[in-house]
Amino acid sequence: MASTIVDVAAKAGVSVSTASRILNGGTKGLRRDAVGRAEAVLAAAKELCYQPNRTARGLVLKRSFTIGVVVTEIHNPVRTRLIDALRSIAFQRGFGVMVSGVNWGEDPGRQLSNLLHHQVDGLILSHLPNYSASLQRQLRECGIPVVGFGIAGAAGFDNLAIDYPQAVYELTCHLIEQHGAKRILFAGGDTHSSRYAGYCRAMQAHGLPAAPHRKTEKVTLASGCAMGRDLAANRPIPEAVVCHNDIFAMGLIAGLRDAGYSVPGDLLVTGIDNIEFASYSNPRLTTAGVEVETLAGQLCERLFRQIDGEHSTDVHETAVPVRCFFRESCGCREIPPQ
Repeated sequence: MASTIVDVAAKAGVSVSTASRILNGGTKGLRRDAVGRAEAVLAAAKELCYQPNRTARGLVLKRSFTIGVVVTEIHNPVRTRLIDALRSIAFQRGFGVMVSGVNWGEDPGRQLSNLLHHQVDGLILSHLPNYSASLQRQLRECGIPVVGFGIAGAAGFDNLAIDYPQAVYELTCHLIEQHGAKRILFAGGDTHSSRYAGYCRAMQAHGLPAAPHRKTEKVTLASGCAMGRDLAANRPIPEAVVCHNDIFAMGLIAGLRDAGYSVPGDLLVTGIDNIEFASYSNPRLTTAGVEVETLAGQLCERLFRQIDGEHSTDVHETAVPVRCFFRESCGCREIPPQ
């Protein structure tokens, strides 16, 4: 039979309320001479393999011990890695994670309403493609802590700004300055993509014409492969292609290869995200990305601070650095990963 809080209190020689307060992290109310009691309660809980009843605890504290996460491109490995990191951190805090994916063109309000229906204690939002005034109002009215990342024009909550346009700018400059490329395309993503602006800025800075954005409804392996075949069928092919993300770039390389072109032999390709496979693909993919575990830690730190009642009237936007990784697909050489 599973041990209860009553069993833990009896073994530690304290009242049930004291044991409950200690196990819930409420040791601030204890005097210095009560530290020994706290240690006794924790030791008793460990010896009895005590597991708190989350439902009962939630009713007392008016919490669900669940956070909601809304992400785009849920099929993208970098999102999977982020969700895994968020789950790991939340688990250490005694919380579960509910994930909802948003496709490009979808209204994220539906996913948000679903999470709120499950009474999550807080929300983490990714760079949503349709961040509208109505969504801002919905977030304000929900009355729970919210933290975002990569959301342009985020209002009313902390946001971690990931400067993907700057990363695209640096990748494009590298292609021009280090490899002499001039006819460069930006491919993948739709009209909501801010990454194309970074490409345009780099082209203009070097006195080169920016080609029209080669847009796609989806940024997947399949859409990238179709784009690669399309480029191969319409000569002259560009000297380089900067892609919206790594998945799209890998599909594009496959489509070019199907048509008899090689990368980097015939043209150069870069991606964005630095997914794990980018270091092992053939060719190894030039890309840029953030440290996913660090991003997850910062998001959770801000969210749990609010959940724990450390509210602030100030709303902060914090820049998250994006690092470039120059590998074989742009003509560079990199030491293979160990």
